[in-house]
Amino acid sequence: MALSKIQSESVNLADNFAFTGTVSGAGAGGLVFIGSSVATTDVAQLDVLGLNETYKNLFITGHLINATDSVNTYMRVFDTNDTIISSASYDWSRMKYSSVTTTGTKSMADNQWDLSANVGSASAEKGVSFRINITNIGIDTAQTHILSQTGYEDETGNFEGGVSCGSLTSQTQDINGIRLFMSSGDVQANSYVNVYGVVDS
Repeated sequence: MALSKIQSESVNLADNFAFTGTVSGAGAGGLVFIGSSVATTDVAQLDVLGLNETYKNLFITGHLINATDSVNTYMRVFDTNDTIISSASYDWSRMKYSSVTTTGTKSMADNQWDLSANVGSASAEKGVSFRINITNIGIDTAQTHILSQTGYEDETGNFEGGVSCGSLTSQTQDINGIRLFMSSGDVQANSYVNVYGVVDS
């Protein structure tokens, strides 16, 4: 179906269309898929590399199924040599909300970011769902920050939500990857993490 001008109610959506040229006025921004990691067996952690600092802001989502009861969800980053940063490079603060209690904790110059506490029964295989934003990647004039939200059942079966924020202690630290893992034990098969770049508007 050749079409030089679209008028109101004149397009049959069952037809096929081929468009050439440039579409303008559609806005900018959005998410671009960068990479993912999926556990097909029990593994120690899930890694996604190759971030390359193309995007200054990242959106991360996923689900980890813990293989050990009552564990925390941890996150680290890789430098541009694909070396994991595990030294005292992470500052963080976290709030835990449930129907039973609300508690907060923090740590400075830790060995990882702590995203959630007391993810419950491993045998139930419910795990922890999360979404994380990392901002100011590769911008030496601004500190790299994370903001995260988590949801899970604790060791007694109460549903909990976690909110955390953090930063890297070095303002000039470059990042080329992320690692998600538990404070003890493996993550089970079917755990996954997806990473998206946020396109500047």
